Amino acid sequence: MLEVTGYADRMSVKPGEDISFFVSSSDDATARIVRLHRRTDLFEEVDSLSDIALITAVQPLQLGSSARLVQPAGEWPADLDVTLSLLLTRIVPDRRGVVTFGPERGLFVEGGQLVCRWDEQVVVIERMLECNVWYWLEFTLPGGGSDNVRGRTMSLTLKSPGGKPELRVSVEAAGATSVDSGELRLSGWAMGSTSSEGCVDAKLSAVSLRSRISGLVASWSFHSDPGRKVVRDTSGRGQDLLLMQHPRRAVTGPKWDGSFQDPRLGAEHYDAVAFHSDDMTDAGWIPSCRWTIPDDLSSGAYALEVTGSGGTDHIPFFVTPAPGRARNRIAFLVPTFSYLAYGNERHWWDLPDVESRLGGSAEKIVQAPERWAWEQGLLSCYDRHLDGTGCTHSSWLRPIVNFRADYHHPYIGGPHQLSADVIILDWLDQEGIEVDLITDHDLHIEGAALLMGYRLVMTGSHPEYVSGPELNALDAFTARGGNLMYLGGNGFHAVVTTYPDSQHVMELRRGQAGATHWKTPPGETYHAATGEFGGQWLQHNRSPHRLFGVGTGGVSFEKGRGLRRTAASRDAAVDWIFEGVDGDEIDTPGAVMGGPAGFEFDRMSEGFGTPRETVQLATAVFEPAVTDYTVLEGHWTGEFPENRCDLTFIPPRNGRGAVFAAGSISWSSCLLTPGPNKVSTVTHNVIRHLTDR
Repeated sequence: MLEVTGYADRMSVKPGEDISFFVSSSDDATARIVRLHRRTDLFEEVDSLSDIALITAVQPLQLGSSARLVQPAGEWPADLDVTLSLLLTRIVPDRRGVVTFGPERGLFVEGGQLVCRWDEQVVVIERMLECNVWYWLEFTLPGGGSDNVRGRTMSLTLKSPGGKPELRVSVEAAGATSVDSGELRLSGWAMGSTSSEGCVDAKLSAVSLRSRISGLVASWSFHSDPGRKVVRDTSGRGQDLLLMQHPRRAVTGPKWDGSFQDPRLGAEHYDAVAFHSDDMTDAGWIPSCRWTIPDDLSSGAYALEVTGSGGTDHIPFFVTPAPGRARNRIAFLVPTFSYLAYGNERHWWDLPDVESRLGGSAEKIVQAPERWAWEQGLLSCYDRHLDGTGCTHSSWLRPIVNFRADYHHPYIGGPHQLSADVIILDWLDQEGIEVDLITDHDLHIEGAALLMGYRLVMTGSHPEYVSGPELNALDAFTARGGNLMYLGGNGFHAVVTTYPDSQHVMELRRGQAGATHWKTPPGETYHAATGEFGGQWLQHNRSPHRLFGVGTGGVSFEKGRGLRRTAASRDAAVDWIFEGVDGDEIDTPGAVMGGPAGFEFDRMSEGFGTPRETVQLATAVFEPAVTDYTVLEGHWTGEFPENRCDLTFIPPRNGRGAVFAAGSISWSSCLLTPGPNKVSTVTHNVIRHLTDR
């Protein structure tokens, strides 16, 4: 058990607004608000919270997606025939609910067999189901059926593909007088009024309930409006479903034959919803405390720090500028989409070289919070569900144990995501450079208007995942003369979206292109949230090369390299960037991979849209010469590039602002290295120049 952990109901908040925290603690705890720094001993207290009572308890996690009625209709008649199509994606020995009215009532899968239960009565289809095969099912509750005497028979019918004979079994049963509609669950069975357990790993399609006496009671098709968590009842009786924990929609159904890839063009091919026993987008914990952001609190990275007898944890959040107030000249774009994508990641635990690299298995090397997240089954968008499919959703309404300012990534041997970006914020403080923080989510919602008044927008170290509205805003900002500093690598690489009715939930469909940790199943690359095609921005003709001059070029887990200046960097138009830098190599050591070029890095590519005006300032070449990334680029452009990292600058042109790109995740990790620091000098030179323009 993890002694202390938690999450907040918001990632960003403005002065005057409230933020709530949800804490799980094994005993009484104290809390305070702190400003984040790269080490916990550097945290600055902002509010002791002496006047706020912290409500603490051990709060469990209940994973698994399901569906229930939005507004239960009270008692339904018991003479129900239930029909549906079912495709199992995982079979387990224990009982899992398919369509149920309680833990002992309804249709279940038990050890690969279909079982219909009604209290003491049980009907079993003596045929083992297969995974990834669509079956048509009908089960009749005791008390009804098209050919049954009311209150006497319960039956179950299975139709299999491929010409297998239809199976039907029945049993004499004590008839029920009514069914509690509030107990209805698709996937699992009711545990309280709003949650479920025993959730199934399966797709369901065309679920319908019909009374022998009164006719159609409810019917649901899952192809309409897949970006909403409410599924409309097509019977006209208003029995709408609420999807809990965001099962996957816009997925192929029993009619899909490959002739459609876009659910909007072939809706009947996408009449399905995919449930998972380990879905989790809202932990649903009891609030522990609420805090109002002081009107005079400056924009920055903060946290609720909670301390109990068993340990301390901090729950980060970001304070953004109050609307209508004077702003700084620089905005730092916090990559909250990427924080969510990597949240609780453990995909690297099974890499072949983990033990040789770490000196032991990942389970033994990682810290207690990561072990706890693994034991709980929490996933990132890099991991797979228990049924082997990729996890397409992430949310901040759950504990994210690696979303911490002091997080150390065991495999790369240094900070990553938030903990790497706090280095940038600490360096900015050290240099006396004031910035406002805005998040991916803020820019996604508010658009280019959020950037009005800023001279410069800076990014974090690994802003891999962005939305279309966010790219639009950045492009509009540069088009009107705003400047960009991309201080990372592998950035602006892949498409993410959020749900209109659940902005805390991010969706990621990886598609089939590139070297990915999992690939989207055929026919399911379009996002449910917005209908957008997923995958890499490159596939949308929006490669980051077009805006930043560089895009993902490679990955290396070996020691980082220095960047060697090019002849072009000595041109009078750009040599100011290296003022105060001695020698031809930028070789400052850093906290990530040990050098300024490393981990994941970017390069120029004319074929992918690097503007002709882009200046290659410095470069580092990596081995091996041929990688998945160079092969991919060769397939696209017809030319196989070097496996290299490029430091670049796009000067102002045609009214557009300038763009500096570090082209490496490792770059910013060098900023606070003591002694003569070439990375710091270059970065400061660029900031000064772009804010003075």
